[in-house]
Amino acid sequence: MPSQATVFDAENALDQIIAIVHFIRLTTSLYDAMAGVRSGLLAKIRSLINPANTADLLKYVCTNIQDDLVLSKKPLDRRNQRACAVKVSITWAQKDGRY
Repeated sequence: MPSQATVFDAENALDQIIAIVHFIRLTTSLYDAMAGVRSGLLAKIRSLINPANTADLLKYVCTNIQDDLVLSKKPLDRRNQRACAVKVSITWAQKDGRY
């Protein structure tokens, strides 16, 4: 993030986080599909996308991002997605009187 972050920069950063979460969720099914590979290169790729390697990252990101988030492609859907992506903490909501 730049030192003088703008709304555009924050939106781009959130879009990148959503894309990373989407990618990590897709690697689980890819890992299962690559169960019988014989190629050394494919076996190495399979070991890198092991869900055990990515579970901690996904768990960490999902502490602040909604769990049921999916990647959207249309600009309007992406804007709505960014608005609902971040979890609101209860303490913040109580301090502002919003429920």
